[in-house]
Amino acid sequence: MGTRRVTGVLWVSRAERRLASDDRGVLSADVHFDAAIAEKNVPGQVRTAGLRFRKPPLYPTELPGHVQIVAALTQIALLSQHPIPSSGVPSPVAKRESTSSPKSPAKSPAKTASKKAAAEKVITLPEPTGIPTPVPISMRDVLGQERAVETLQAALRSDRIHHAWIFSGPLGVGKFTLALSFAATLLDPTSSGGLDGFVEPEEESRTQKLLKSGTHPDLQIIVKELSRFSADSEVRKLKQTNISVDVIDEFFIGPATKSANYATSAGSRMHRVFIIDEAELLNPYAQNKILKTLEEPPAGTVLMLVTSQPERLLPTILSRCQPVRLGLLPTEAMKTWAKRNLADLAAGPEREWLLEFAEGSPGIVAAAREANLYAWHQSLAPLFAQITKGKYTPEFSPAAVQLLDSYSTTWVEQHENASKEAANRAAGKWLFRIISGILRKQLRAAAGKGPNEALEPALRAIQLVSEAESQMGANVAPMFALESMGAEIAAAFAPLARV
Repeated sequence: MGTRRVTGVLWVSRAERRLASDDRGVLSADVHFDAAIAEKNVPGQVRTAGLRFRKPPLYPTELPGHVQIVAALTQIALLSQHPIPSSGVPSPVAKRESTSSPKSPAKSPAKTASKKAAAEKVITLPEPTGIPTPVPISMRDVLGQERAVETLQAALRSDRIHHAWIFSGPLGVGKFTLALSFAATLLDPTSSGGLDGFVEPEEESRTQKLLKSGTHPDLQIIVKELSRFSADSEVRKLKQTNISVDVIDEFFIGPATKSANYATSAGSRMHRVFIIDEAELLNPYAQNKILKTLEEPPAGTVLMLVTSQPERLLPTILSRCQPVRLGLLPTEAMKTWAKRNLADLAAGPEREWLLEFAEGSPGIVAAAREANLYAWHQSLAPLFAQITKGKYTPEFSPAAVQLLDSYSTTWVEQHENASKEAANRAAGKWLFRIISGILRKQLRAAAGKGPNEALEPALRAIQLVSEAESQMGANVAPMFALESMGAEIAAAFAPLARV
């Protein structure tokens, strides 16, 4: 990415200097600076307060205090897609020149050149890291959720925007996508109704460009992974099993009480939007903190909770939020989605299985491809077919456990501070979804032939799968739970094999 050329002098108070030089290495929002920034990104280095930096880190903890301040300011310049205005505070250099007594003797050219060369020293820093922000799409492009879209459009047309919303529905049906699209409309001053009454922003507006680049200052997406970027070193060490009260304090409560960036939000319906994804992971303390803000919401601020398990939220939170319910996509909408997103996957058994496995959830198709769950199906289906013929297959449980271990190990290796326990639970859910899919297909086939004795063992098998999933959720060893399930399912189908 090209950088912006920044010139000027930092002017910080002693307290602000101390804040910037602590273990966080984060620039205070109140640090005053006098900076001139070019209107467009230009190649080259960023020059600030006598030092030049390339790619400053988000948390430059390895640098001395005064350099941290410079690096943090440079980081803001790098990430921002719009000019940072001058604070209007006079430069300390100018102040010193205007109030000083007689001018000091001129320094020798050699010394001046030497100091200038030292100041021009280039320090190369690591690439900035962070959680990527998805690019919002138009609400027109949200598939299969016409009722939910109309709920939001009605609110936009009336200009009566509730301060809190809950987007709920099955996994992977577009809850976060729709919430992000709604946020992009609320934050954009160009959003207006067209001839058909549909309210949407201009595609190439300044706000949309900021959102697409992930640098809009007034959109905050809160996920469990934010703990890695906490100012508190202890929070950064936490396993990412839930959204802790520390994350909510730092990334929601604190920012929500501060003023929005009116340079970017002036004229928009709302000045600041917070989206909490997987809100069911909020622990009770975090939920109570959010509840206090919901009772006294800051003006111009909207909170959106995205969840597939709204029953895990406090009733008092549910009662204060406007619900937006999404459902599984109908067949035609899934076909449209597949044309747009599965162009690289030719028609065939894998594509057919993925769409059947997803049952109307585009997000599950994407997750299944990423985890290569079709390979799981190919490995387990032949073994499980023997079980449903009344013949227990000893190879089934070890094969399933190996898939579980491989999934969770890979997940933990690829995600910093990821919880092995959470990865095991996620792998277990995929496994039982695959097995349940096999049984449901068999059950539908039996039901299509009219009343027969095959229905009862299929129903019993589905019950046994549910019990095994509950056992593994209660930390029963996977090998034991799967072996027991396999043996009992085989016993349920055994009478049919003898007929």
